[in-house]
Parts: sequence; C-alpha cells; structure tokens
Amino acid sequence: MLNGHKAPPIRNHVVDVLVILAISLVAQALAFSAPQGRAVICADSAQYQAAAEAPIHVSGHPHRSELARMLDLMRPRVVVPVHGRRRNLEAVADIARRRGIGALVAENGEELAWHRGEVTSTGELRPVGRILLDDVGEEVLDPSVLHHRRSLAREGLVVAVLPCSCTGQGPVGEPQLHVSGLPLSPAVRDHLLAGLAGELARAGVLARRDPEWLRSTMSRWLRSELRRRTRRRPVVVALVVEL
Repeated sequence: MLNGHKAPPIRNHVVDVLVILAISLVAQALAFSAPQGRAVICADSAQYQAAAEAPIHVSGHPHRSELARMLDLMRPRVVVPVHGRRRNLEAVADIARRRGIGALVAENGEELAWHRGEVTSTGELRPVGRILLDDVGEEVLDPSVLHHRRSLAREGLVVAVLPCSCTGQGPVGEPQLHVSGLPLSPAVRDHLLAGLAGELARAGVLARRDPEWLRSTMSRWLRSELRRRTRRRPVVVALVVEL
C-alpha cells in the first residue's frame, strides 16, 4: 500500500524491476521513535538528529515484515529478487514462497523466460554490466576501446616519429617526440630524445633498415624510460615515416 491507496492487481505479467525496487520507498516513510518519544520521518536516506542528538539513518532497504506486507497487498504470480547478495535474494524468495508465491533467484546475466504464468531459466547467459554508447551515433563501446580511452585520459599520450629513407637506408634524421596530457620538463624531454637516438644508433645495419624493429625498439625503450622518469604509463605510439 503506497500513499494510502491499495496497489492495483497484477495480471498476466511480471512485476517490472522498477516496481520491485519501489518497495524501498516504503522504508523511507517510516516513523522512528527517538529516545524522548519524538517521531522523525526519514526520507532520501538523509540522516536526522533526535532531541538527544542520536543519529537516525535509513538506507531505503525495507524490513522483512514490510516486504511481506508488500507481497500480501500486491499478490504477484512470481517474484524475482534483484539488487543484493545471494543470501539477501534467497531471503526475499523465501518470504514469497511462504505465502504461496512463486520465486526464482537468478544470477547476473541469466536469461529468464515467461510462459503461461511461469518464469524459468533458459540456461543462457547474456552479457551484463555497464553499456556505454559513443557520443557520436549509437555504437556500443567495446571494453577494449573504453580501456584505451581511460588510459589516454589518465596517463597521457607520447608519439615518437622517426624519419627513414624510402630506399631502405634506415633513419635519415633524429627522432621527434609529440606529447599530450603528460607534463614533461625540457630536461626530461631532451634526455628522452638523446637516449632514444643512442638506442637506435647501437643497432646493426640490418636492424636499422627494418621498420618493424625500429617501431618496436622505440616503443619498448620509451615505455621503460617513461615509467622510470615519470612513474606514469602513458600510451606510446611509434611511427616510422618513409621520406
């Protein structure tokens, strides 16, 4: 019963998750007796102080008796508890079963089917969790893409560019660094450029003519040196540009 009105009967459909979660609103309108006999109405999980400065707090989760009362009023065909640990979900299901109401406890991602008044598990597991959409279009972001974006925002980006001869003669100039989102002092930047050039100069002739070796060597050396110098793990991109 909400706001003094009896809930309408539920026919031929599963109670929506939002309706089930609305049970928590019942607890937010309960009166608690303060030590001096005063009553305090708790709402929105706010904390109130009684006359003796005793804190009274409500989380929005109803008591067993309130859940039982809610089920007695609504009389759903099936109860599927959500939002809680396994023992909490089983406890709610037990309250429903004691009243002759069907109950099913499902794991996250477990697919349920509603057929002829019965809810059963299909045995299928569906992807669950946060689903994030790109701000351009409606494409769902892949977890690897999201991880890469978070790394860029948290640690920054370092791009190393090495000009090479298109005739296969190897590097024809010094490496360049382009940094975004990572504060580097001029001294550290100069050290990185000099150290990277020295690392490439120590390679043999054949290795210096191999673009893949040049890219992997620049990436490996820069990641290691940046961790040592800045204690950060920025995203490192190495480019070999043929001229």
